Amino acid sequence: MSSKYLLLISTKYRKLYILIEIKPEIMLEEAMQVGTGLGSRITNLETLIPRLIDKKVVFRPAKETEVNDWVGFRTDYIDLGLDQIDIALREDKELDYEKAENNIYYHISKKKEDGSQTKIPKLRYYLLKGLHANKENSNLENMILKKDGFKDFSPEDYKEFISEIKSKGIKVQEQTILKWLTGEVIAPRNWENFKLLGEINPKFNDIHRSIYNTLQCEGDMGFHTDYLYYTRLRRTAQKSIMKKLKSKKYLNKKQPENLEPKKGRYPIKSFNFTDEIDSIVERFMQQIDTDLTFVKVSYINQIPKPKKKRNKKKAKNTQEREHHLVRQGFVSPRDVYKLRDQDNPTQIRDELYLLEQALYDGLTRYIQHRENIRTTKSEGIFDTMINQYIFSRKIAESETNVDNFNHNIDALIFNEKQRMKNKNQKIPKKYNINRKTELIKYARTEFENFENDLKLGYLDNKILKLEPGTMQKLFDLVNKYRAMTPIEYTFLDMADSSYQHNLKIIKILKEKNQLKKKQLEKKMEKVEGIKEIIQDLEEKLEKNYGIKPQKKYLFLDYFASKMTSQNDEGAFYQATIVENGIVKNTPLLKKFKNSYEKQGMKFFQDFEVGEVFNKLGIYSALNLFDRQLNFFR
Repeated sequence: MSSKYLLLISTKYRKLYILIEIKPEIMLEEAMQVGTGLGSRITNLETLIPRLIDKKVVFRPAKETEVNDWVGFRTDYIDLGLDQIDIALREDKELDYEKAENNIYYHISKKKEDGSQTKIPKLRYYLLKGLHANKENSNLENMILKKDGFKDFSPEDYKEFISEIKSKGIKVQEQTILKWLTGEVIAPRNWENFKLLGEINPKFNDIHRSIYNTLQCEGDMGFHTDYLYYTRLRRTAQKSIMKKLKSKKYLNKKQPENLEPKKGRYPIKSFNFTDEIDSIVERFMQQIDTDLTFVKVSYINQIPKPKKKRNKKKAKNTQEREHHLVRQGFVSPRDVYKLRDQDNPTQIRDELYLLEQALYDGLTRYIQHRENIRTTKSEGIFDTMINQYIFSRKIAESETNVDNFNHNIDALIFNEKQRMKNKNQKIPKKYNINRKTELIKYARTEFENFENDLKLGYLDNKILKLEPGTMQKLFDLVNKYRAMTPIEYTFLDMADSSYQHNLKIIKILKEKNQLKKKQLEKKMEKVEGIKEIIQDLEEKLEKNYGIKPQKKYLFLDYFASKMTSQNDEGAFYQATIVENGIVKNTPLLKKFKNSYEKQGMKFFQDFEVGEVFNKLGIYSALNLFDRQLNFFR
């Protein structure tokens, strides 16, 4: 099963869909719920979410989030539940909310680490006390209050309680009475039922009489008034706050510095909470920007990995629903880093390219290090796959890398099966599924090793010989720069990747004489369609942002990608000679470079990259490149 997304890109000539496939075994792992004062979100443990650290926005895996961290939410996704409203209403000491709450509940437990607490309405407490008036039960109090370590009453007990309550003339459904007993209801809808319940516990007679105090607006209003005030205020508050928070007009309106709520006892007859609501909204608005806000984490709940469904259709729907929840409402990189007028979009594009190449080279060297210390050796394609897997886990919005990761797994398995066929070996049942599961598990293990080496400083100091913290800075900078580039550039990158991939496949199939004329025409039509998309996106980027199609490259990267797309990796290795782990320049290599430059290609020089990296505080990352090869003139 996989989650598939169609990216539709329109051109002057046609519309083309690019399929992006995200495997659930990669993206749908164990999840967690991140709770805040502005609502909660469900996300995968490895999903990158924004956090505010030392006044800087960085993207870290959700699993690293802790209580009291500050995480970014989109304002239009704020979903204040009654629990969040409760917190705000209690904090406003000018209100009688907390007092009313304490008067209608018999017991309110202290908050647990996950933010939950137990509330026992007086309705449940007095009912169960009265029903046990003539019974011996040393644990009765603890059972009623749902104290930890004490069992609740059995279904048989509740059935007996319901029968006894109905015998007093109570004319409501049994399910409703059960809710009274379990504490799901604060008070019956029909207040006269309290008079009938007085036969079970005399305390209900006082509650019943409290309605007359409300009607007459006399003295200490009592249970009935507290009940009305509590329920109406929290519901009105939730409805009004959400309405105002969703209103762009309200968000953009300058709020008064001080809002004075009404003093004294609450208005009984009208229950008009206008001033109270404005006061609470103002408190929320102090935390909220017009587009996004950072809010403190109040609790975290772990959500176990969903069980496999027998029904395939149902399983697919479940996976789609779970994927929809992932990162929904969290601030995305593009929400945080806006492309401003003073920024140079072309410069940002070029600097992003250098940062990504440095990061890729760093990851490649790390993987080579891991390969050297492994007891078992793997194919080169597997190393590439690990590279892409690490990148996709550390970089936000890196769907292309996820897609390439999946392609490489499929290619590796295909090659393995071909070798087995050539040797007349029997291919085991479910080989594809089992082998893919094995490879993904291995990739995750390698990622965990990488994370440990990164956090301990071993990656920077011992393996890559960089200044401490350089690789983490690279990850943060790539996330930032990716977010600052227009979305069309992301599409262009995806389209270009698809274009190169399809060209390579066509060349391989033609060489093996595995393409008929009609099949070739169909594939070439697809390639031409992607080429049109690339041209159209380049035009839009230049027109809307001033980003010119012409890019600068690091020579080695350009040469390698050129040879790979032409399925001529042999030419690359023929032109580059490696001595003691260092790539040497050769006359053939210089010939290739001169040829590309005559075609109009431009390549970075040493000092240009040094200036960029020095500006960004990662000068030592220059050592990740093979400087002799990349920058020779």
